[in-house]
Amino acid sequence: MKKLLLICTLAALPFAAACDPQSEITKKGLEKYGPTPTPSVEPTPTPVPIDPADAIPAASGEEGPMLIVNKAEETKPLNCDKYNQVMVNSRDHKVTIKGACRQLVVNGNGNEITAEGISEIIFNGENNRVTYSKYVNAKHPQVRDNKGSNAAEKAAAEPQKSTK
Repeated sequence: MKKLLLICTLAALPFAAACDPQSEITKKGLEKYGPTPTPSVEPTPTPVPIDPADAIPAASGEEGPMLIVNKAEETKPLNCDKYNQVMVNSRDHKVTIKGACRQLVVNGNGNEITAEGISEIIFNGENNRVTYSKYVNAKHPQVRDNKGSNAAEKAAAEPQKSTK
């Protein structure tokens, strides 16, 4: 009986040695149970200090009706006189907005929007550009780009005219 057990053990030994528990297939199968890689965290950029001359006041308790641009033929400037919400639903259009706006939602593509001041900008379209000249209530606007191909930036300050 001992000889039979010894022969079975010696015969099974090559099979056991050939079975590599860390073969490539096993390694790939176990990768999903490994530790999750740590995402790289980019430092938050320091916001540029706001010059009081670049601030525009807005009464946040007073909200006017929503202003909507649906057609490219609409060329008159919009007036955010009651901390309005503005929605742009057009394509390849130039829009001018005066006053302080609560929110700007851009649903179209390829629009160029010039505004005096906006508290929040939401991009749902692509290749849009928003330029604002003032900060509403001396705060940087919140920008949410749902497509990733839009730009919102502060307009360059106009040079001071010298009086001689």
